[in-house]
Amino acid sequence: MYQLATQWDNLSDYDKGYLIGKVIGQYGAGIATGAGIAKVLKQLKVARKVNYLPAGTRIATEEGLRPIETLHVGDLVWAYDLVASQWRLCRVKDFSTRFYRGEFIYITVAGETIASTYHYPYWVIRGQDLASRPWLEHLPLIPKEVTTPGRWVDSCDVRVGDEVLLRDGRIVIVERVNFGLFEGSVYNIEVIGTPVLHCRAERHSRPQQQ
Repeated sequence: MYQLATQWDNLSDYDKGYLIGKVIGQYGAGIATGAGIAKVLKQLKVARKVNYLPAGTRIATEEGLRPIETLHVGDLVWAYDLVASQWRLCRVKDFSTRFYRGEFIYITVAGETIASTYHYPYWVIRGQDLASRPWLEHLPLIPKEVTTPGRWVDSCDVRVGDEVLLRDGRIVIVERVNFGLFEGSVYNIEVIGTPVLHCRAERHSRPQQQ
């Protein structure tokens, strides 16, 4: 039970609400057992591992910016290598899409707002209390040979004032972080290589919040 309590303390308010709803849905007015809560925690971890972007998010490719929904396996996109500390073209090895209904995060940098699901990873170079922010299991590992300062941070844990890297080499601060509800198709790509490669959405039109 101590482990369950520790896991509970590490959850966001949104995830706690989601978990309570799942427990009530499974057990009604009855009392949830420790085993039942553990099972729901496992389901929660799987359900919240969605790191997707909405249609209209433009990805930097070999041919210029393209909406993420138009990409295909084999396309070349710009991704960041944390070991070499440089952007380079990498081939898309996997393309996935799904229907999503839930909370979205809207992060504004350099005058552009990027939307994503609740647990989309961002590489933050510097930020207040950066080292102590939550580190969930789905976040990519940081290689020992990393030469770029910072760490992975879930979109829900990004803060105003955080410093992030743009593809043109500029380091800019996060200007705004907003939360909203979203319902619709979302997309994700994976590139050939290790988790040190990270594709960045250059620009997109902000989807309508529900």
